[in-house]
Amino acid sequence: MQAGDFWVWYLYFVLVMVLYETIRRLRRKYKHLDKIEFDERTDRITRQSLSVSWFLTFVTMGLLAFTDIFRPELLTVRLSIVVISGIMMGSFIVAHYYYNRKGFK
Repeated sequence: MQAGDFWVWYLYFVLVMVLYETIRRLRRKYKHLDKIEFDERTDRITRQSLSVSWFLTFVTMGLLAFTDIFRPELLTVRLSIVVISGIMMGSFIVAHYYYNRKGFK
């Protein structure tokens, strides 16, 4: 790790947190957490979305490990972190949107 890498990773972390908070506030239309009512349907949708997200993240990690066996020069730590966190957040957002539109019985 070089001396300048700390600030790059720090800025990356701050950017991810700002993006997460922006998406969270936009989805909740700037309401505070204590004013939002959660019911059984919302809890089930969130649990199912998290389940799908973790499964796809696990599969992605397996594919990255498989890629590392044959072409290790392609796989870097930075790429792995970006791919895994992107898959995790993206799959949760897509699954949550899908289950909200479909309804959950």
